[in-house]
Amino acid sequence: ILAKVYATHTGLKSIADFAGKIQARAIDDEALQRMVRTAHSKKEEALYKYLLRVFDFDALPTEALHLLKQIAVLPAEPIHIELILAVTAKEVERYRPILEDLAKKGWVSLRNNDAVQMHRLIQMLMLKMLQPTYQDCATLHDTIGKLLSSDEAKAKPLQTQWLIKYGISLTQYINYQNQLIEKAYLQNQIGFLYEINGDYTQALSLFEQSIQIREKILGNEDPEYSQSLHNIGFIYYKQGNYIKSLHLLRKALKIRKKMLGEISAEYATTLNVLSSICGKLNSYKKAIYFCEKSLQIREKIFGKKHNIYSTSLNNLSNLYQNIKKYDKALYLLEQSLQILEKNIGKQHYYYANSLNNLANLYQNIGKYEKALSLFEESVQIAEQVIGRKHHSFAIFLSNLGKLHILMKNISKGIPLVLEAYQILINTIGEKHPDTQTLKKQIDIIEQDKQDNKNK
Repeated sequence: ILAKVYATHTGLKSIADFAGKIQARAIDDEALQRMVRTAHSKKEEALYKYLLRVFDFDALPTEALHLLKQIAVLPAEPIHIELILAVTAKEVERYRPILEDLAKKGWVSLRNNDAVQMHRLIQMLMLKMLQPTYQDCATLHDTIGKLLSSDEAKAKPLQTQWLIKYGISLTQYINYQNQLIEKAYLQNQIGFLYEINGDYTQALSLFEQSIQIREKILGNEDPEYSQSLHNIGFIYYKQGNYIKSLHLLRKALKIRKKMLGEISAEYATTLNVLSSICGKLNSYKKAIYFCEKSLQIREKIFGKKHNIYSTSLNNLSNLYQNIKKYDKALYLLEQSLQILEKNIGKQHYYYANSLNNLANLYQNIGKYEKALSLFEESVQIAEQVIGRKHHSFAIFLSNLGKLHILMKNISKGIPLVLEAYQILINTIGEKHPDTQTLKKQIDIIEQDKQDNKNK
């Protein structure tokens, strides 16, 4: 609208000048009406009333203004009415007429009578002039934060991409003033979902922003600071930077022990990740010690039927596999799968991960047919819940491909391994230990293939 008005009124020096006047409320009604009206067209007069509403906030009822502030901090795209009212904790019957009235007045537009959208220009002016604060949007902010860390988001991250978009929009548009710690909380939750989706770069960026706020406000011995420290260390682990990860996680463990005590979920979580890192570094004795300690703490806090307890069982099983104690590993994995299937069902990443580990175990003890069936099932579940462009999906796919090759199904196995390798390059890069390991295995496969041709 501003661009159209400027284009038909050559007397204005610049569009920025006109926008500045509106933002400063330096234009009275008559002056604005003269600027919009043209001698040859009455269509421009309609723009006057519409444009005037953009900064005539005083005429809006309190409830309508409050709702508009919350819509303004969301992405400027069609959003289902019931979703807006759900995340802002508004009653549908009471607030739907308010939204419809705002649409009639031009503040928002209704799409197919079930979605609402705010024009980006109106959004820009509202953000500049009203500067919605955390207090204005607290319910919306907290609801999105909880949804980001919900079981549904963890189970099916592909279906909750909109949450990341909403969360990022809130951190960009809300004026947090003296509530920056709330911004750090939301950045942390968004980073967590990025990590689940395998986007480690974006996750790391948000965790680093979060820790800067927390350190400045809370100091470097606060539990929330240790959470950010743990998260950054975990991302370094996922990226294959094990030494850097180890350093940060030890710091987090020390703070958590001091501030929360050893019998705490947070302390057990850091122990669990430390055990995984030690396993990657082939320090199996230390890894098993950390994992068993984590398992004991989680049993005390959550009991033996909780998903978190099953995670430690799964990790401990992997460590026993690495030292060829397959009977112990099988017992632990079967326990883990029973807990997960009962609590969250089979269509979950955690279940797919345990299946993949069980398939590895059967492969290690020579039960290839059983392993093949489990690898195939884990790949199918992973494709549905995390997609084909994920680091973990590539690992599952490569395991399936390598087993096919081991079983002499070369034509089936090689394409799967090569596809997995390409996914790893695109997601975690050529220098990641997982990518390099698979590259070496591909080189061996190609060499064997060439040797067989020469024979």
